[in-house]
Amino acid sequence: MTVACAKCCTTGEIEASFAVEDFVKPSLRFDLRDISAFMELDVAASGAHTFSLPLFRSPPSPLGFSIPRGPSLGLTFQIDLIFTFSAEIDLNGGFFLQLPDDAFFEANLIDGALGDLGL
Repeated sequence: MTVACAKCCTTGEIEASFAVEDFVKPSLRFDLRDISAFMELDVAASGAHTFSLPLFRSPPSPLGFSIPRGPSLGLTFQIDLIFTFSAEIDLNGGFFLQLPDDAFFEANLIDGALGDLGL
């Protein structure tokens, strides 16, 4: 199976600035201007293929146990979307993504937490 970018492009500018208003929590702010992305993808497969896309996986349940200094075992629940192809396929599709002109985000430099977000 092959996935190729038929036509992919991005535009825009990212400006980073250092903010020290709160000396205990310095942050880095990223202002995003005219950010957009266009992705057109070609997907082709010949012969038999199976492709699995994980959709949901639950955290391990409390109905498990741990071996000291060893592995932990527990129950999980998982939902996958499974595609099976038995013949040749050729697909084409894409998407366009555009952020508002005043989009930004801030990240705390001490703990790495995402602070203020303006999308």
